Amino acid sequence: MEKTEDKIQSEIVLYHNNQNLQGLLFAVPNGGFRKSAEAAKMTATGTKAGAPDLVLLLNGKFIGIEVKTPIGVQSPKQKTFESAIIANGGTYFIVRSLPDFLVLYSRFLTP
Repeated sequence: MEKTEDKIQSEIVLYHNNQNLQGLLFAVPNGGFRKSAEAAKMTATGTKAGAPDLVLLLNGKFIGIEVKTPIGVQSPKQKTFESAIIANGGTYFIVRSLPDFLVLYSRFLTP
């Protein structure tokens, strides 16, 4: 059975935390379905559709990380958010596994 995006994301976060890797890695709780009142509150307090699943702050870099399954694709709003991150000096990656994350992590490990 193929891993879900949630499972892949959990593996990444657990590995980062358990290995005491450098940088600040955190989730952006932006997905799922919510009641309209809760969704309105989230929008009013700054939630943006298309935000990456994870953000890694490492060696002065802002790295947006979108977690996808091997066959997952970005939504139009995720593509727009990717463009905004890059236009503002950040970087953005799609990862499909823990090994994908480790490759991108090692790329930014040294300033």
